[in-house]
Amino acid sequence: MTRAVWTRYSAVGLVALVSLLGTPVSAVAEIIYKVTNDLPDQNGWSIDGTITLSGTGTYQTRDEVNGAEQAYAFEFTNGNPSDTWQIDPALMWTGFNWLDNNGGTLEATSSTLTLSSGSFLQFLADAGRNFRWQNNYFDTTIYQAGDDNRFWGSSTFSPTTSGGDWIIGSVAAVPEIDPAGMGSVLALVSGALAVLERRRLKVA
Repeated sequence: MTRAVWTRYSAVGLVALVSLLGTPVSAVAEIIYKVTNDLPDQNGWSIDGTITLSGTGTYQTRDEVNGAEQAYAFEFTNGNPSDTWQIDPALMWTGFNWLDNNGGTLEATSSTLTLSSGSFLQFLADAGRNFRWQNNYFDTTIYQAGDDNRFWGSSTFSPTTSGGDWIIGSVAAVPEIDPAGMGSVLALVSGALAVLERRRLKVA
């Protein structure tokens, strides 16, 4: 094997290694936020829910958010599985509802989903059931869920930023590159280069 050919194979191997090192674990565009479980303000209820958007960004109208919404599901439980209420797209007949805000915004980042002061965000399950964050919208603050606030109706929401915005969801920890797996990749590339080197020496 000539030095030129060997150099070309080596370069290809190094490019492949760099590509592997630089490839993210997940390249999907959508982002899943786990809804904040604000136990102190939920009258004994617990929330297990997620909101999935097509990506990060700042949303200021219902149409903007509707365009980014991918999926959502909420389950509310109080003490035992039999006392459970769900908001799930498959169970709803009125559909998905993001109400326009009064100059506020919904900010979706790579780590949190934040509803700014002056914003109103609501999900409707039917004519009487709702789950909503109303962060100082029209000078009224309420965080509520259920039939006519049957679950809770609170004027406070604990996860609040210094500017008065509400952190209504957070992204689960992003999977990190497995050191053991990366070690296997390095061993594989190194082994391939070693084989090529032996072949070059034999030809020489």
